[in-house]
Amino acid sequence: MTRKRVTTPNGRRTYDYRLQVETALGRRLKSDDHVHHIDGNPTNNEWENLAVMPRGIHVLLTRLEQNLDKITLFNHEGRPYHPEAIVFFPLPLPPVIREEDIGGGYL
Repeated sequence: MTRKRVTTPNGRRTYDYRLQVETALGRRLKSDDHVHHIDGNPTNNEWENLAVMPRGIHVLLTRLEQNLDKITLFNHEGRPYHPEAIVFFPLPLPPVIREEDIGGGYL
């Protein structure tokens, strides 16, 4: 698992996928913001594969995905769902945020 460290123009060090999300959102991520790779591949930094969430939710989601074969979920009729039927969908792209809307200097 290779994660690429990058340096922003103002000298801040971060990971490439965090910088990509910050640029798309138009703001810096908070220290508690975690970026989840939906397909589980940390080298797939396509926007559709990234989801921002608090650390606690990220830990819970990752553990759920890792143990999905050991968990039985039931629908409203009491019938079990099959693990392969559970799909996580990425959120849509955020609206475009202009630099003047946030005061600039966010990165």
